[in-house]
Amino acid sequence: RHVFRQCVSGADGLLSLDETLLAVRACLPDYPAPLNHAGVRTYLGTRTTVSFQQFLCLLAELRHDGLNQRGSWLSRSLRWVRGAISTGLEVYLRRYCFEGRYESPAVFQFKRTTDVFLGGSCGKTMWRQQLAIPLLRQHGISHYNPQVEEWNIQLIPLEARAKESCQVLLFVIIGETRGAASLAEAAYYIGLNRTVVLCLQDIADGEFVGESPLGERARKDYNRGRAYLADIASQHAIPTFDDVSDAVRCAISLVEKARCASDP
Repeated sequence: RHVFRQCVSGADGLLSLDETLLAVRACLPDYPAPLNHAGVRTYLGTRTTVSFQQFLCLLAELRHDGLNQRGSWLSRSLRWVRGAISTGLEVYLRRYCFEGRYESPAVFQFKRTTDVFLGGSCGKTMWRQQLAIPLLRQHGISHYNPQVEEWNIQLIPLEARAKESCQVLLFVIIGETRGAASLAEAAYYIGLNRTVVLCLQDIADGEFVGESPLGERARKDYNRGRAYLADIASQHAIPTFDDVSDAVRCAISLVEKARCASDP
């Protein structure tokens, strides 16, 4: 229901064909066959809009067909070949063409997972562009950057999928932003026992958040939230830093360790 609501843009409360495809991809990221407009139309018939109940029926049919496809020996073999080709092509592009410099899963759709999700403070902050992304590129680490010039709710399923599939969730909450949503989000993924790296910076006295200075009471409240998150992180052995570069290097180290552990 949450994905359905986030993907609906019209006042009628119904999904268009494009929105239906986006919502299905967010709900069924591991569907064994490619999902496109033609594939969805085979289930929708002549309908051009989809209600919530129709969306649930569509998901049920797709899940049923997906299980049947997974049970086929030929389909399993084809998926293995496709995965091997995708992995080989990815390694070749990363090593010889792009030297590890690619932005997100939106650029190369065959990328199954992203190494690092760059969560935390957005707005007009530049820590991703100036510090995190250059370091990740130097080490050939892929990333998903949720900070865009024009954000819209249709990006929510894509961001959710990136968070679920990444190896490391990096949350940088700098002192130039309130960061309330990021604090709650980081605590949520720590509670799920995900691999999280934190960078927490307190809001300084007299710091401007937006176009106006933050009041003393509000500043103490937001800093208290940072302290609570740091305490939770300590209890779960989550690495926490106050320097962005140190946090990014820690995320890189965790990804490289995971790669070494997965190599035969």
